[in-house]
Amino acid sequence: MYDLYLEGKSYQSISNIYNKEKVLGKTNWKDSTIGKIMTNELYKGDYLHGKKTKSPTYYENVVEPIVSKEKWDNCQYQKKRNARHYERTATYLFTNKLKCSTCGRFLGGCATTKPNGKKYYYYKCKKCKTNYKEEEIKSGLLIQLYELIQKDNLINKYYTPFIKSKLDNNTEEFTKKMKELEKQKDRIKMLICKKKDIKKNTTMI
Repeated sequence: MYDLYLEGKSYQSISNIYNKEKVLGKTNWKDSTIGKIMTNELYKGDYLHGKKTKSPTYYENVVEPIVSKEKWDNCQYQKKRNARHYERTATYLFTNKLKCSTCGRFLGGCATTKPNGKKYYYYKCKKCKTNYKEEEIKSGLLIQLYELIQKDNLINKYYTPFIKSKLDNNTEEFTKKMKELEKQKDRIKMLICKKKDIKKNTTMI
């Protein structure tokens, strides 16, 4: 459930999936049920007493966690972003695909609009306060893809034929050795048969 949410699925989408697959034998999953589970601290092993009071008490590690604290926290952060009407799938191309190199948290999308109306998109870490421009990320990704394509072309053009020829040569050599061994085996069989015949004739005499 938490993984689906971080992949971009809404509470409603998750409940639809669960109903279709009859998770836990149920077909009455609701988005409100998913929401309660997603925001319940018990699933990460903690407990919040008096959640609806002015001074709730927080207890850590009271039960065995079902989901890691990091994943649970990432889902709450995602929930806050959704509440601010972030255009997750249409606008932020790398949502839940980039992690902070320092703390490992998922980077959140944000945008600024210039006076001319043009939008600039960024991905930032809430904890470390680092941010990266989407255009720089796209440029870096394109460079990596280009290098992969070049390597793939190089392998297909030079290394694959070389490896194939080696394999073919090894196959031919293996076949040749097998034939030689078969011949040796036949010769040994003939010798054994001859010895048996000689022994038999000697015994009869």
